[in-house]
Amino acid sequence: MRIKISFSVLMVIMALAFLAPAVTALILYVNARERERTEIVLRSGADLTGEIAHRLSSEFQSAQTMLAIFGSSGWLGAGLYERLHARAQEALRGTERYLIVVDETGQQLLNTRVPFDTPLGKSSDQVTLPRVMETGTPSVSNLFRGGVANIPVYNVIARSELPNGERRGLILTRDATDLGAVLTRGHASGDWNVAVLDGDGQLVYPSPRLSDEAAGTRNDCSSLAGTSGANAPRLYLLQRSVTLSDWRVCVWARRPSGSIAGMNEPFSFLLLWSGLVIGAALVIGYLISRSIADTAKVANAIDAGLPPPKLSSPIREINDVMAALRRTAEVKLAKDQELALLLRETAHRAKNQLAITISLLRLSAHGASDVTQLKDDLTRRLTALGRSIDIITNRTVEAAPFELLARTQLSPFITRDEQIQLDGDEFLISQSAAQSFGLIFHELATNCTKYGAWAVPGGVVTLRWSADEKEFVVEWLERGGQRPAPSSSQQNGGFGTTLIDFLVERAFSGTIERQVDEDQFAVNIVVPVRVVSKVHSVAEVDDDR
Repeated sequence: MRIKISFSVLMVIMALAFLAPAVTALILYVNARERERTEIVLRSGADLTGEIAHRLSSEFQSAQTMLAIFGSSGWLGAGLYERLHARAQEALRGTERYLIVVDETGQQLLNTRVPFDTPLGKSSDQVTLPRVMETGTPSVSNLFRGGVANIPVYNVIARSELPNGERRGLILTRDATDLGAVLTRGHASGDWNVAVLDGDGQLVYPSPRLSDEAAGTRNDCSSLAGTSGANAPRLYLLQRSVTLSDWRVCVWARRPSGSIAGMNEPFSFLLLWSGLVIGAALVIGYLISRSIADTAKVANAIDAGLPPPKLSSPIREINDVMAALRRTAEVKLAKDQELALLLRETAHRAKNQLAITISLLRLSAHGASDVTQLKDDLTRRLTALGRSIDIITNRTVEAAPFELLARTQLSPFITRDEQIQLDGDEFLISQSAAQSFGLIFHELATNCTKYGAWAVPGGVVTLRWSADEKEFVVEWLERGGQRPAPSSSQQNGGFGTTLIDFLVERAFSGTIERQVDEDQFAVNIVVPVRVVSKVHSVAEVDDDR
């Protein structure tokens, strides 16, 4: 006689058999997730700490490199401090840095934060500066209040030996408040609190979550995070030293809740209960074993780089794991494809930039009278090219507004808004065309500053542009300047003229016309609109064309 049981009794038996291993597996799973979550949090904190320390190190290394350039300029040894002051102000414009030169006693000889003829006293840094002057080892100072700036600043200091045996201290000083933009640009701190301390424990960069009470005091990472003391909250605390200085980066965050501590007794009870119902668990064990085997098939397929099989499990948790593995495989494939596309795009852009640089070098060498002129001309033109590249790389599409390109290239040359008038509809210009037009604007502005409208008070430049289905027209009109009669070399085409003609006629397959009257100078450029509205680079132009 067969034993007959109700569905409810069968469900009870299955529940009793499944309870122990299911709960045990659940606890082990929670434990693993807890460890995984801790590892992820610590990894993100380590990445954030390393990123901030790297940015600070790069900031200090960049400053030391600039000091080395100023020290080797020759003006320092020749005593041409006024000229060094002017060139340093020009080179550092927009960097929020200021050059200071001191003698062996610490007396300031120049300070680009103020005009050259301003009376100066001794440097306010009486700790790091004397050490650098004695040892000759470049160093970064701790935070102090600048005598001229009258706000907290820090110095990057190097020593320079003059030909006559005297020593000069070269200092790049920067306001401490400017570091916020450097440290937070393009990187979100998430749940982490961030602080930067100098060698004396002074707070250089407070996180927005810090209280104002910590400002101006001497601290360490533990006191800032609140990890000291018997009643301190449970926190993660990470810190890292900043190379080239005694500074430290501190990051901390509250430990996530949800720990399974205190479940040892229920865990032991469930293990005992599982032993009593092991027989009934065999049936459920078969289902679990088959599900795990299917999960292994999915994992092995992912490991081999093959599409994972579309398997499922009657157990929800394992089925979720399978789905997660399949999603991981899809994400990995998408990232691999994205990386391949990125590598191809990087190679294409590098080829274009090299071609433009080679063309600039050839034309600069042809028009330069000596190495110094070649260096200066090439530096200015590569800087103009860099500004055009910045406009493209800072956008999510490979195009930029023509008006933004013009303002970016012309702004270094003007002192008043009235000197330039822009007139044109919105027009998006391609990456390669932006680089070429950036160089054209730079040459026109340089010539205008030397000989044209911007060389005299009241001179005005009007820049107009328009586009239709076939042509893109740009008009440069100078009014109020008095140009000297062109020399024979200028009539044959100086470097600027040669470069502009090369870019318009060869890179754009366009035309250019110039008109010089008594009180105005006009340049009219016409190029096919298809050339400037799609990817088109000087690198694609045959040099022998």
